[in-house]
Amino acid sequence: MTKIKVLAWVHIVLSGFLLGLGLLICLVMLISPDKDSRAPAMILPMFFTMAAFLLIPAFVGGIGLLYLQWWARVLIIILSLMHVMLFPIGTLLGGFGLWVLFSHDAQAAFGDKAIAAQAARVAQGGGALPPGMIGLLIAIAAVGAGFIVVIGAGFLISGDAAPVELMSAFYPAVGVLALCLAYGVYVLIHNPPRFGSGVGLPSVGGRSGRDFPAEQRARLAQLRANPATVKFAAAIEAGEAWSDEQIAYDLDPSAVATCEHLEPIERAMRASHIAVKRWRPLVVQAQCRIDEAALKRMFPSANYAEPQQYDRSLEDPPGALLSCSDCTSRILVVHPSVAGAGTPAFPAQAAAAAGA
Repeated sequence: MTKIKVLAWVHIVLSGFLLGLGLLICLVMLISPDKDSRAPAMILPMFFTMAAFLLIPAFVGGIGLLYLQWWARVLIIILSLMHVMLFPIGTLLGGFGLWVLFSHDAQAAFGDKAIAAQAARVAQGGGALPPGMIGLLIAIAAVGAGFIVVIGAGFLISGDAAPVELMSAFYPAVGVLALCLAYGVYVLIHNPPRFGSGVGLPSVGGRSGRDFPAEQRARLAQLRANPATVKFAAAIEAGEAWSDEQIAYDLDPSAVATCEHLEPIERAMRASHIAVKRWRPLVVQAQCRIDEAALKRMFPSANYAEPQQYDRSLEDPPGALLSCSDCTSRILVVHPSVAGAGTPAFPAQAAAAAGA
């Protein structure tokens, strides 16, 4: 969540500053006594084009990110892809935006259920970059530097005068590209691709304990030694993600993870024996579908939604959730279109449990 807020404020402050500065410059040119200057005719269209396609969308998208709006994530991803080509500052900003918005935390924050297990697994591992992210950032830097090098080399070969801005970035781009290529060669030498060996691939239907690192095997042994946690060892071996915090939450029926506004709903779900799993602070996932009419009768202030998420694949399951209007706390539930015959309904399930 912190990285998303940092990215949001970077776009708000940077685009807001450039918008204000550009408008000030345009105003000065318009009131300038020099009526014969051609500068306004050149600069004003350029500024308003940049404002319409980059600065205003970045400002609005940054505000949307602060409120975890799905459309803001799509907008900033598109802008980040455009920024990557603007070496070197744009490459850094675009790379940072792509890293943040494609991270497990971001996908979990925006309600992507498909990566729940991965998000919990990253939480267990701390704040390290997800696997492959370093390579992605280096590839982004290589692409941006490559554009500068190719264009600059074209000017040098042809003998034409190159723009000063381009040549000032040419030699730093050569250095960046050389470092990226050197890193790629290093990776290929020390980690050559293996074809057809199947080494390191998980077995179908789950993974055995032999595939886990030593610390994970030790954790599994500790879980198996306790009758109360032996089921979690089997679940982890089958490919599920269970952090220590999630296990502690599951074992304590009175534990809650959502905010004070969603806490009564979370407690009612757990009391009615609905499977509720802690994702991260303020977010849980409940294996139930929502009976909207009954929900409004029992919890009049509840905010239930089935948001459209256009940035997701058509093969991903649709999402549904109960959210808090004052914070980012959420209860992720099963969408009616993917609920099966055995999926419990809430709060009908809660009423039945109370009656029993």
